[in-house]
Amino acid sequence: MCPTEILSNEPEPEPDAVPQKNIQIRYGQVPFINTNVANLIAMACMQAKDRRRFSVFAGGAGIGKTKAIEEYCKQNEFAILLNGSEQISGVQVLLQLCQKLGIPKSRNAPRNIENIIYTLRDSDRLIILDEADKCKPNALDPLRTISDHAMVGVTLVGNIQLVDKLRSQERYELIASRVCFWPKPMGQISVEDIQSLFIKLTQNSLTLSDNSDKWWVWLHKRVEGNARELVENLLPHLLKFDKKNKHKKIDRLFVNSIFANVLNKPAI
Repeated sequence: MCPTEILSNEPEPEPDAVPQKNIQIRYGQVPFINTNVANLIAMACMQAKDRRRFSVFAGGAGIGKTKAIEEYCKQNEFAILLNGSEQISGVQVLLQLCQKLGIPKSRNAPRNIENIIYTLRDSDRLIILDEADKCKPNALDPLRTISDHAMVGVTLVGNIQLVDKLRSQERYELIASRVCFWPKPMGQISVEDIQSLFIKLTQNSLTLSDNSDKWWVWLHKRVEGNARELVENLLPHLLKFDKKNKHKKIDRLFVNSIFANVLNKPAI
């Protein structure tokens, strides 16, 4: 099957067909589905909050870290989410905190730190820095000072490189020594999570040629245990195909054809 056949928007005529639900999976509009990644991130956050120390969660790209953090913050008003990136330094961390806390921003970094500490002291709140691995080297310094003096927890979340950074670079020793919870990095999500995401996001609307454990193990291998590969790359094409061909079942051959012809990846 060629890419144009897979991606075509024109459905095959089915005059007697029952109208189907219009299920769309688009970036920014995907509902949260709980996974083991989300559970472990929640545990890391609670450990940091309860003990007023640092916790670290590191995992591979595309396993759902940011989605899990955003949902955690929605459900827990005490959590303060900071967004990291290659441009984020200690100054930007302070400015984000001032904005989140409703504190007037100062051009003087020590004054910002002082005001943040005063606002957060004994508040039982939690600071979460996403994409911590991408931030500039001095980005974590003010968080250490704020955590110590305001007695609030901090959770650092990032790719697996975050572990190497914290453990191998001397400047991060003061951070690493304050970490109270540091689970082993997660490279993939589980087979069960792949199955849960598949069924719930498609609303169990796809007909599979094989619904055995072997199928889900194979699909997990096919998407490399990656939530993003499944949710953003594969499922939209399966839903489009199913809308055109309600009488056809989804099988390994068709999934492989999507990866080969649309996503430029070899069959397995």
